[in-house]
Amino acid sequence: MENARLILTSVLITLVALGLLGLHMVCPARQIDNVAVALLVVAIIPWLGPLFKTIEVPGLGKVEFKEIKEQLAQTQVYFTASDSYTLGELYRLQKKWEDARSAFEEAVKRDPKFAYGFYGHALTDRDEARDIKARTGGKEPLPGRYQELLRSAREQVENALSIDNRYAAAYLARATIEHEQSENPELIRKDVMTALRLDKNLEPWVREEGLETFIDTAAL
Repeated sequence: MENARLILTSVLITLVALGLLGLHMVCPARQIDNVAVALLVVAIIPWLGPLFKTIEVPGLGKVEFKEIKEQLAQTQVYFTASDSYTLGELYRLQKKWEDARSAFEEAVKRDPKFAYGFYGHALTDRDEARDIKARTGGKEPLPGRYQELLRSAREQVENALSIDNRYAAAYLARATIEHEQSENPELIRKDVMTALRLDKNLEPWVREEGLETFIDTAAL
């Protein structure tokens, strides 16, 4: 199984490198420079392991094939987790909650340090809770499932932040989860401001979520 993954990743690396080489050669100069040589070497590197122990890449120096294989394995894990996350997002947007959760759980199963997987799971739980609230007209008391989902959403977003404490969108997600019950205005304000300090491009999302009253413009 591992060999199959490495072969697939090697093929992808080769195709990408050859594609970049083609684009590079299409430019007006059309010359075989160091960039072209480097791209060509990258294209064939994955297949030279059985023949050479090391290889020297222009601009990169000598590279051990053992290191290359380890990097290929890590890259495969990352892309597999990323693919599961993307699938989870597609399910979440279609309100296929269980399918979305399964995809996000698969992402973190493949890479326990993949913060996006926990983040996606948190949004799924929050969005399902919102869906329940909308279907019941927001009438109290809300079903126990609503509270259960919000607790799970908090736990998942905390997991994401424990992995990456500079994950701006995760802070904003936590603020939206808290805002569902308006339990802690100070925490909401703190998370909104932290998110915006890390990424000002999130301001439209803040306003979309109705959290603009928690923005302290002077503090940005």
